[in-house]
Amino acid sequence: RSNENQFFIFNQTNKKINQNHCNKTELDQLLNHEAYKNINFTFQQTNNNNNNNNKLEKYKIAYIILTHDLDTAIPLIILLNEIYNTNNRYLIHIDMKADNCVVELINEKINAYNRSNIKIIQKYSLDWGTWNLAYGQLKLVENCFNFFKESDCYLLINGNSFPLVPKHELEARLFKLIELQANVVTKDAIPPMNYFNSEQHRKKRIAPSYCLDNNCTKLKFTPQNKIVYFGRQYTILTKSFVTWLFTNSRGVKSTLNWSNFFFSIEQYHLLYPQLGLTYVDETFFATLLMNSPYKSSIIQLPVGQYEIWEDCKVYFPGKHRPPTSPCFLTFENIDQLKSNSIDYIFTRKIVPIYLLNLTTEIKQKIHSLYT
Repeated sequence: RSNENQFFIFNQTNKKINQNHCNKTELDQLLNHEAYKNINFTFQQTNNNNNNNNKLEKYKIAYIILTHDLDTAIPLIILLNEIYNTNNRYLIHIDMKADNCVVELINEKINAYNRSNIKIIQKYSLDWGTWNLAYGQLKLVENCFNFFKESDCYLLINGNSFPLVPKHELEARLFKLIELQANVVTKDAIPPMNYFNSEQHRKKRIAPSYCLDNNCTKLKFTPQNKIVYFGRQYTILTKSFVTWLFTNSRGVKSTLNWSNFFFSIEQYHLLYPQLGLTYVDETFFATLLMNSPYKSSIIQLPVGQYEIWEDCKVYFPGKHRPPTSPCFLTFENIDQLKSNSIDYIFTRKIVPIYLLNLTTEIKQKIHSLYT
């Protein structure tokens, strides 16, 4: 086990990651990216709201930020500079598959400041839409809980996210969630997951679970035959729920049982790809919450990350795009972002090519509304 302030060098199978250095020319280009020219990387706390300042002494927000390539690592620097407060906590995870340039960029720009409230680890391989991603996120919440037990809420976001509102407004909304003891896993009512409702799933010989009615309100072979629910990958979780997951005997047992169940689902998916995607990353936390004593703490509000899934304005060859992934944001999306900033606190995906100008535009045309 490495020191918690250093990078972890083993993944789940104890296979060492590539330790070759990033090409110096490429690293220099990254470190001098145009988006960084006018950024002061001292991460100073700035707050212009006296009420917020009082609550900062009382509440602590823990951000869990996922990075897996340069498209998420380059914006991460701008994101962290925008949301940093000395009183909050930040766990940054670098995917095990990440290029060494990602590791060295983050190490140079963030780890070099040696901030006690920022931890950087490289521990899991997170694959979109798979159990690896859901399991990795669960373990990252646990890591963050162990690093920062004093935190009052745990917020999962991506490195290519950006706040739709200025820092004082962002924190005010999160403080409100803390006061309400509210968990956020989706903006809508949480529906049962109908993935298990096909004829193929009802044939027990090729499916580990199946619905007993058309609406999947009753399932067979889930833990205690309980329901699987659909939510979102990026969640906001309360301290009380996270504490229950990892320290309460019933919570630990529930987490283990559902983890084993979703792992088995993925194994069947590998054997029978005709069953389709399991979307484990979007069902895991919703299912844990809805089958816990904290079910009533879930609020159905559009609070987390605003994403655009249709009518994309730009497409980059070779990169995921709808319907499998949200649109990459451009200046043409500013009006949509502006109207949705009333509800949402973050947006994604912001890619490096638009990073400087688009984040500047968001701050000038949207953040300015909340000063």
